Amino acid sequence: MPYGRMTAHMEEVLRAHIAGLVVWDFGAGDGYYARRMLALGARGVVAVEKEETFEAEGYPPNLCWLTYYFKNVPPPNEIAVAFVSWPVNNSESMRSLLPHLKVARKIVYLGKNDDATACGSPELFEFFTTLTVESEVADSRNDMIVYRNENRPAPLGVL
Repeated sequence: MPYGRMTAHMEEVLRAHIAGLVVWDFGAGDGYYARRMLALGARGVVAVEKEETFEAEGYPPNLCWLTYYFKNVPPPNEIAVAFVSWPVNNSESMRSLLPHLKVARKIVYLGKNDDATACGSPELFEFFTTLTVESEVADSRNDMIVYRNENRPAPLGVL
């Protein structure tokens, strides 16, 4: 079971941002949110988790598991949607995650940081300040914020 929870309203908002797209789930844990995003209409999910915490048997072919630390996953040229749920507040881990987020068109953050709970690092929140908030859903247990990244570099070969 994942940290936090996503309310029905959060799922409605998320559906609008992921429908028909491939989502990268960074820190996928047991794959709960990866499976939920497929059910909400994502075309596919790339789930990145450092440990084998999932049961791959019976998962659909549009769910790709990468059992690696973030630093061992080369960032693609572009990510349609990056999803981070309750990210650790470890600067080394965040430095490895940020290159992936910087090439994402949208970033969905699910966590809590308004009650002295730090779900993420100062580097992560500094990066978020450079983005545009598209949607925000607050809840007593956690918040979901969808960011649009207008600062991402152009894909290779595009001028």
